[in-house]
Amino acid sequence: MKNRKGSTLILTLMVFVFLSILATATVSFMVSENNQSIAHKDKIEAYYIARSGAEAVEAAILSITDEKEKENLLKNLPKNVDISGMDLKSNELLEVKVKQEDNIIVIESKGIVGKGSEIVEKVMESTTESEGDVISNIDSVIFSNTNMVFESNTQNNITGNIGTNSLKNDTIKFTSGFNKNITIKIPFGADSSKIINKPSTNKDIPNIEYIEKRNYPLYNFPQYPIDLLNKGIIKTNWDNSNPIINSSSYYDSIIVDQDYSLTIDANKSDVILRVKDFNVSQGHLKILGHKDVKIFIENFISLKGSFNNENNNKNVEIYYNGDKEMNIMNETKINGSIYLKSADFNLGNGGSINGNIISGGKKISISGGTYIQDGLIYAPNAKLTLTAGGKINGAIICNDFNMSGGGSITYSPQYIDSVSVKFPSTNKKTVFKNSYYK
Repeated sequence: MKNRKGSTLILTLMVFVFLSILATATVSFMVSENNQSIAHKDKIEAYYIARSGAEAVEAAILSITDEKEKENLLKNLPKNVDISGMDLKSNELLEVKVKQEDNIIVIESKGIVGKGSEIVEKVMESTTESEGDVISNIDSVIFSNTNMVFESNTQNNITGNIGTNSLKNDTIKFTSGFNKNITIKIPFGADSSKIINKPSTNKDIPNIEYIEKRNYPLYNFPQYPIDLLNKGIIKTNWDNSNPIINSSSYYDSIIVDQDYSLTIDANKSDVILRVKDFNVSQGHLKILGHKDVKIFIENFISLKGSFNNENNNKNVEIYYNGDKEMNIMNETKINGSIYLKSADFNLGNGGSINGNIISGGKKISISGGTYIQDGLIYAPNAKLTLTAGGKINGAIICNDFNMSGGGSITYSPQYIDSVSVKFPSTNKKTVFKNSYYK
């Protein structure tokens, strides 16, 4: 009986020891789990505190508008940011540093909560851009940097004033007559009796206005878009007589012929196209909607037929960065603006453009019953020749001008859209862009 009592006591003690060990292990595990949970919670809070610090500094940088303040910021990097004024809990935001790596600004922010700490890095891009200025002093129907020649009484077909930057004798020449209704703007220092050459039989005294020399530099030709989805080749034929483009894309070739059509649907969004070979040998490019349409052409082969002829959307632009002359002929009608980086331009045989011609080329020829309606021709490097019945409603800025053969020009400032014509400026500005987390 005693032996049984002894065995029961030993068993009870063993169970008690086991339960004590289990309880101790359980408590230890629970304490460890609780500590880990608290540490994890502290790290999460520290992470978001660090993010708050980085985003507060980013917002402060983006809010800087003064160029000197931006310049001073960049000159004094790396630097620690004074965080005492930030509306965050005490001691939770430990520090924020701002440093620069090439054109990248890195905002490094460290948060601490309890025993947990986290560091985040936010990256901002910093670029320097030239501010483009919009041409504002378009107050003449024709303004030439150098010579102006009016043959065969064409001066009578001008409505508006003319001007030049030249000081040389015989800069402005009227071969067969003189239009006394024209005011001629010449630079200070020019001799009006010598700079204007008119028939000696004409005794009319020119209306002269002296001006400061004007600077009409080349416009900022844009970079061609990249990273567009390549959609290969579009070619019209009997079973593809009216293909439709409704999204921005890159094409190796666009070929429209046999009087077929290609439709660009800009009802819902802007459409930007980059085309390697552009060949509309006989056909029509139709535009639907009133969103912006921009076509960037690398190799211009032809455009014959019509472009946006049935739509009043003037937010349509053709860009061409090649060297081959662009010819718009044979009653081709374009409703939109044309931008040429360096190519010459020829509009003839009844073609018409309702929009601007902006050119960095050396020559522009308008002839053969053509019509430019409500447009600005801005070509400060080009010799512009208007002949054989060419008609312009708008204004011309060129380097050298010659008019003959029944052409006409009417100054219509209310229709001239110069907003899109921007040229380089000596003013630079620093641009900070929204950041991202590393």
